Amino acid sequence: MPVLPKVWRPTHHKGESTMLRTARMPMFLATAAAASLLLVGCGESATDETTRDGSGAVASAGTLGVEKLRVGDCLNVGDLATKDQAEVEAFTGVPCSDPHQAEVYLVDKTLYADQPEAYPGEAKIGELADDGCFKAFEGYTGKPFTETSTIEWVSITPTPDTWIENDRTLVCALVTPTADGNDLEKTTGSLKG
Repeated sequence: MPVLPKVWRPTHHKGESTMLRTARMPMFLATAAAASLLLVGCGESATDETTRDGSGAVASAGTLGVEKLRVGDCLNVGDLATKDQAEVEAFTGVPCSDPHQAEVYLVDKTLYADQPEAYPGEAKIGELADDGCFKAFEGYTGKPFTETSTIEWVSITPTPDTWIENDRTLVCALVTPTADGNDLEKTTGSLKG
């Protein structure tokens, strides 16, 4: 049985403590159109059409499913950059030396392990995701997340359907909003500190 799409949740946390919430439109996307769902591909969540070098880094671009994401993977997310929440299965994985919109900095397969067998709800999933992404931010970037941080994150979390399939994985990716707040900047190189 295939694992279904996961939820993409852009997040904005300027000035907030670790008691964070999820599933809301980030300030930098406040002028974007209303939220909508997007299914990327069909059955692509376990696909890795990139070529990886000896260290495991993406060496040539290709479709990269959410189940195959690794810490350090750089991604282009297309029009997901303008959505506050969407269902996703895959992205375009690119070498970090190429321009890209996101960089994976956490893949946590244990964050939701203590949750009940039944899906705990979007609010609880989002709260745990925000806390996990926040805690891992400084360890990866080398800088604490503050009100003046220009780098933010998105989380990719289980949906009720993937939860039934025993999906308990959280993925966090770094993003940099554009100055006008309507898109994500493309960066070159890694944001790892």
